[in-house]
Amino acid sequence: MDEIILSIIQMSFIVLSAPLAVGIVKKCKAFFQGRVGASIFLPYHSIATLFAKETLVSRTASYVYHIVPVFVFSLTIGVAFYVPIIMSTSAFSGMGSFFALAGLFMLSSVLLVLGGLDTGGVFGGMASSREMTIASLVEPAVLLSFGAIVLHSNEMSDSISTVGVAIWSSPSLALATLALVFVALAENARFPVDNPATHLELTMVHEGMILEYSGRQLALLEWASAMKLTIFAVIIANVVWPFGLIFAPLTVLNVTSAMIIALFKIAVVMFLLALLESTIAKMRFYRMQEYLSTAAMLGLSALIITLL
Repeated sequence: MDEIILSIIQMSFIVLSAPLAVGIVKKCKAFFQGRVGASIFLPYHSIATLFAKETLVSRTASYVYHIVPVFVFSLTIGVAFYVPIIMSTSAFSGMGSFFALAGLFMLSSVLLVLGGLDTGGVFGGMASSREMTIASLVEPAVLLSFGAIVLHSNEMSDSISTVGVAIWSSPSLALATLALVFVALAENARFPVDNPATHLELTMVHEGMILEYSGRQLALLEWASAMKLTIFAVIIANVVWPFGLIFAPLTVLNVTSAMIIALFKIAVVMFLLALLESTIAKMRFYRMQEYLSTAAMLGLSALIITLL
C-alpha cells in the first residue's frame, strides 16, 4: 500500500514540476545569451492560457486528431507511475520490463506522428516523416541503454524495480548513462537533434507535428512533452547521483526530502541542458544516423560489459 501511495505522489510530483523544468531551461538559456528572460513559472501560465483558449480543428481532421493529445498525456502519466523516480522501488514496476518502458515512449511517438499526419498539412507530414526516421534510429539505443542500466541495477533482471545504482559503481553504467543522455536529447527533441524554439519548416520536427493543435489539446501535448523531459532528467540524475531516493517506509519527512532533492536534481540537469544548447548548433538531419548510431554503440558496449 505504501508503494502505491508513493507512486501516486511521484506521478503528482512529475505532473506539477514538469512546467518548472521547462521554465528553468528557458531562464538559463536567456542568461547564457545575455538576456534577463521570463520567469521560470511562465510555462504554468502558458499551459493555463492554452486551456482557456478555444480549440480550432481542421475540417480534414478525423477522430485520430482528437484522441492523440489525451493518449499521449495518459501514456506519459503512466510512465511516471511505472518508473522509480523519487523512490527506490515502484509498485507498478513489477508489471513488466524495460521493454515495456521503451514501448511506451515509442507508442507516444507513433501517436504524435498519426496526429501530425491526420490533418493533411504539409508541415505535419514532413515533420512526421522525420520523426519516424529518428524513432527508428533511436529505439535500439533506448533499449540498449535502459537495458544496461536496469540489468546492472537488478542483478540481471529485466524488471525496472530499481534505478538507485551510482554511475561510478561500474564502467558499464558510465557508458550506458552517456548513451541515455544521447537518447534523452533525441527523444525530447532537443539540440543537436531538434530545435524546440523554432517553427522554421526546414528544421522543426516535434513542433511540426503539433503545429495544427491549439487550445486544450495543445496544452496537453506541451505538458506531456515537459513531463517526458523531466522523467528523463530525473532518471539520468538518479544514475549519476542516487542520493535522496526513498528507501525507508513512507513518512512525511522522507517524501518531502526526496521531492526537494529531486527538484534540485532537475534544476541541475536543466542548467546543464541549457548550457549544452547554448554552446552547440543543431545537427543536419542527414547526420542523425551518425549521432544515434553512436548512442546505440555506447549502449551495446555497456550491455556487453554488464553481461560479462
